[in-house]
Amino acid sequence: MKQFKAPQIPVAAVATGFPSGQYSLKTRLEEIKLAIEAGATEIDIVINRELALKNDWKGLYEEVKAMKSVCGKSVHMKSILAVGELGSFSNVYKASLVCMMAGSDFIKTSTGKEGVNATLPIGIIMCRLAILNI
Repeated sequence: MKQFKAPQIPVAAVATGFPSGQYSLKTRLEEIKLAIEAGATEIDIVINRELALKNDWKGLYEEVKAMKSVCGKSVHMKSILAVGELGSFSNVYKASLVCMMAGSDFIKTSTGKEGVNATLPIGIIMCRLAILNI
C-alpha cells in the first residue's frame, strides 16, 4: 500500500499455502515473513489438517505458535481451520482451542474451498471458546 500512498489502509494477506495449508512449515513461515515485509498487518493462515486428523495436537500447537512468532505482536494472525475437512465436532473444538492457545488472534471456519464450511453447529462450537474467554 505504500506505493499508493495510503498507509492508513490495513492490509490482510493469506499465507501458508492457501487454500491447502499443506506446504512445508519452512515455506509457510517464509511466506508469512514475505507478506509482512510487503506491508501486511494481518496474516490469515491455514492449519495443517493432517496433524488434527492424526490427533497430533502438540504438533499443530507448535506450528501455529511458530507462525504467530513470525507475525509478532503487531501483526494479527487469523487461523483458518477448514472445518469441513476435520472430520468431527470434537476435532473442530480441539483445533479451535489449540489455535487460540498457540496465539491466534482470530479463528475462522474455512477457506471457502471445502464442501462443508460454516454451519450453525460448527459456529456454536467455535463461539463457545470465545464465551469462555480462551
